[in-house]
Amino acid sequence: MKIKFLLLLSDNKAILYNQAYENILLCEGKFEETKERISSFLRDFPKVSFHLLIDLKANFIHEDRLPHLYPWDLARYIFHKKNEGRSKNSFFASSLLKQNKISYLRWIHVPQNDPLHPWLLWFEAFPKSGGNVFFVPFEIRGFLKKQQSPLSPYQVLFYSFSPQTLSYVIFEKKRLLLARLFHSKDDFQAALHFLSRKFPDIHEKLQIYSVNSKTDFLNSPVIKLNEHDCPLQYFFSQKKPSLKIQRRFYLSQNLIRTSILTFIAALTLMNGILLYQAYDYKNKLPEVEARSKTLKLHIETLKKDLGEQDILFLQKAINAYSFLKSKNAFSFKVFENLEFLLKNKHLRLEGLSLKYENGLEIILDISMEQGTAQKILKDFDHLIRSCKTTFPQGQVDVLEAPLNSGPLETFKSSLISPLPLVKIRILLP
Repeated sequence: MKIKFLLLLSDNKAILYNQAYENILLCEGKFEETKERISSFLRDFPKVSFHLLIDLKANFIHEDRLPHLYPWDLARYIFHKKNEGRSKNSFFASSLLKQNKISYLRWIHVPQNDPLHPWLLWFEAFPKSGGNVFFVPFEIRGFLKKQQSPLSPYQVLFYSFSPQTLSYVIFEKKRLLLARLFHSKDDFQAALHFLSRKFPDIHEKLQIYSVNSKTDFLNSPVIKLNEHDCPLQYFFSQKKPSLKIQRRFYLSQNLIRTSILTFIAALTLMNGILLYQAYDYKNKLPEVEARSKTLKLHIETLKKDLGEQDILFLQKAINAYSFLKSKNAFSFKVFENLEFLLKNKHLRLEGLSLKYENGLEIILDISMEQGTAQKILKDFDHLIRSCKTTFPQGQVDVLEAPLNSGPLETFKSSLISPLPLVKIRILLP
């Protein structure tokens, strides 16, 4: 049976806890000495599993707001953003968060020259199983989530793993806003004042949880949690962190494994779709066969009725008849409107052209009664307005007008000279 431990790593000490939440080993000093003491202690147990809890002053957790881009551009942006923090010997982890319709990229990067890097290398190489790395300020959001439902979007938790230190974290729903050691009431108020620049309602909407009696001085009501060791109890029960930190070598391995699994899943999905289609076709086959038999009988009957007649010629005649039938009522209505338009005794229809393409095109050649230019232009203007009134849905274009000069010109002509002509085009949809 495996014995489970928690190794809490703070800025100046490392504390080992057992499953009874007891402090069984406290180590202070340089990394090499501390590492050797912990390794020697754990070698006395045949089967060991333990989590590494990191609760340092340094802010390892970063959060970038993602811009509004197309999905393919956003995927490329995230890929390059992740590559900025990756290097051959560094540790890296990332995840996406969407809150209030805004997306964020959360990431952790521990470079090779960071004091935490040797601890992560030692933890990775230690002969154990079932252990993970938890960054306490970030992961404690899951602990708060297991408490009673929050009454406000802002939550602060005061917690302590040892009597000498007291820390607090502030969340806005899922987002980690601040994680610090508690020094004094003024320091805490200053932190809230700093956050209120971006979150102006944080003072009146802050909900405070505590597992330590030192927070009694706060003016706001504090929700006391039952046990002093409940954060330890939470981390003992956790199986995997929200941000799984790995080295680049393992990230490459995971990428290859993920690509292979994705390919296999795609093949399985395609085979499932093909299998479903085959099953669907099999079920529809009897119905199709029955319809085909009915159609064959109908075709045989039609062949007997038609005899030796030319079927292609009949089909063309039917198509022409259908076309004329569809245009008949429409054309008749057009001619009624044209008759109404040309009732004016001063107008005479000289030519009429009809074309069917995308719509009906009517070209009218009209001669007008002779007279002064002013009278001709007046009759011409009346004609145009009548066209637009008679065909309100059509487009009226003047292709040729009777005069090209002003209204004071007198139109002069002899009996043998042509009458003033007007050419108008009407386009109907």
